[in-house]
Amino acid sequence: MGGVMNGSLAVLLLLPVFLSTVRTGSAIRPVSDLASITAAPRGFVPVPRGMPPYAAPTPGGEADLLGDTTQFGTTWIDIMSAGGCGRYALCDLQDVLQVAWVKCSVPATAERHIYWNHYTAGTGWAFPGGIQVEMNYNAGGSTLDADSSGRTFISYYAHIPPYPDYLHPAISVGQIPYAGMMLEFITPPSPVGLGIPRMQVGPGCRVHLLSSAVDSDPHLYYMTGIFNPGTFQLVYQPAWTVIDSAAYGTQEVGISSSGRLGIAWVKSRHPEIPFDGDVWLFTDDDGLDPDFTQRFNLTQFTDQDTLRAHLDASLLFDQSGYCHVAFTTRSYFDTAGTGYPNASIIWHWSEQWPDSFRMIADEFNPDDLVSCGSWNVKIQHPSLGLDSATGDLYCAYQFYDTDTLHLSDQGLPSGEVYISKSTDGGMNWSVGTNLTSTNSPHNAMAGECKSEVDPCLAKRVNGVCHIAYLLDLDAGCVFQTEGDWTLNPTMYHRVPVGLIPSTPLVPQHHRLHAEPSSVQPGPPAMTPSRLALKAFPNPFNPVSTIIYELPLAGRVRLTIWDTAGKLVTTLVDGWQAPGRQELILDGSGLSSGVYLCRLTAGKHSSTRKLVLLK
Repeated sequence: MGGVMNGSLAVLLLLPVFLSTVRTGSAIRPVSDLASITAAPRGFVPVPRGMPPYAAPTPGGEADLLGDTTQFGTTWIDIMSAGGCGRYALCDLQDVLQVAWVKCSVPATAERHIYWNHYTAGTGWAFPGGIQVEMNYNAGGSTLDADSSGRTFISYYAHIPPYPDYLHPAISVGQIPYAGMMLEFITPPSPVGLGIPRMQVGPGCRVHLLSSAVDSDPHLYYMTGIFNPGTFQLVYQPAWTVIDSAAYGTQEVGISSSGRLGIAWVKSRHPEIPFDGDVWLFTDDDGLDPDFTQRFNLTQFTDQDTLRAHLDASLLFDQSGYCHVAFTTRSYFDTAGTGYPNASIIWHWSEQWPDSFRMIADEFNPDDLVSCGSWNVKIQHPSLGLDSATGDLYCAYQFYDTDTLHLSDQGLPSGEVYISKSTDGGMNWSVGTNLTSTNSPHNAMAGECKSEVDPCLAKRVNGVCHIAYLLDLDAGCVFQTEGDWTLNPTMYHRVPVGLIPSTPLVPQHHRLHAEPSSVQPGPPAMTPSRLALKAFPNPFNPVSTIIYELPLAGRVRLTIWDTAGKLVTTLVDGWQAPGRQELILDGSGLSSGVYLCRLTAGKHSSTRKLVLLK
């Protein structure tokens, strides 16, 4: 990979009592000088402020609380991120819980910074209140990951020199695991302002970063880089790559243990209609040279369907390398251009059963008319986790309590955190368990609400589900002029998996798509997005299962090529019926190396890279 490292490098020495920043060509700026380097206030929201003192509520009693909670910080804002929540909590391979969040120190939207903390069972939080990991302006959208040693990688956006006029992403990397000493690596220039970064770290410390364009026609951008622990440099690729148009902040990225790359996002079917969306998916077998033309429409809604993708997606890979996606749908009627306000379902899909969309949670109730606030539905923000020791999947999500006896003084419901469990790879899910079980009082004023929002389940479950969320003390989002400013606790919730029931199961009585009888007749057109080609495992030795899906019957040719362009073998050459096809590739007679698997059907083709490791 030809790479460059941006010349503006920030060194952050983060200790409990001291923080300083060094940028190329500038002097050290102590934390006491922050006021002198911030720009004029921008982006303030003119709503009333719920000022302390007030009695900070705690989860509703040991009898109701499932598991244990502890507070890791505070913030004056009341959402963790736009769109989906992202991965802002993780349980690393040393069983240390790490969190990164947006801390607003005053009741104003622009005075924001990214804070970090870590928790060890028996020891507690390393840094009371957390420590700041950057010294920019208007920072937000934090996500984090760690390498095998526990070294922290935190992505975020901010007004960053040398890009003070628009939002730009950066990554701070820990010099020593858990020590709180970090360097900030600014990403290369972008043609537009970029926000809401999502980041994961793969094998070889390869960083994969997504970011949403901040403009009237947002697109999804991709950046990759390699971190060298010896030289302590993060070398990015020279330029950002445009993936596709996407709803702002809805993207998620995942990496398998072998380096498979997965990206999911929500894309509007009609840009002028925000709630008429599909979930799109892209996977690459090694994440080294992703070909984004191979992206495909996962949900493929039509005008006859009465569901549409909401504004979130969660993605992870299991121990067998299968990609899993969870997403929310809301109701939408194409002829009316509207839908029921709260009716929503959370779905699961996996590569193992690509024809099946299974319900994780069902709150499709047309009669529930209480507004959950701007851009919200009754259930949303799924966050997937995996216990690789058992293969069990978990999904935490946000649930709004629309009981009219528990609404705020502005008529808004409070959130709860629920979790569901699957013991069969996602085909069936337990009915959600309320982890928080808090109730806001009737007509709750600012400071009296108990609204848990934006849950993030750490993707690694080690016999314990590790969940972070924000406890909003006045329901609603101040960015949408809902609710008042309150100083809100950020919470960590530990739930042993034995406390999460596996039954009863969610009845699978809804379909993602309209019944065939209600759909206009005619076969679907064969398009590249429907010509799916996968291989598992990959890398392999010596056998891999090749799986592909044909929307229509036709002549199919499946071939294996080496990187010099020489045909190695032809696996299929003939007429095949539509549907899922599988065959075994035996590489016993081949040398270790990279091969290309090419599927041709009709006028369309798809290619996958295969890696044989002997």
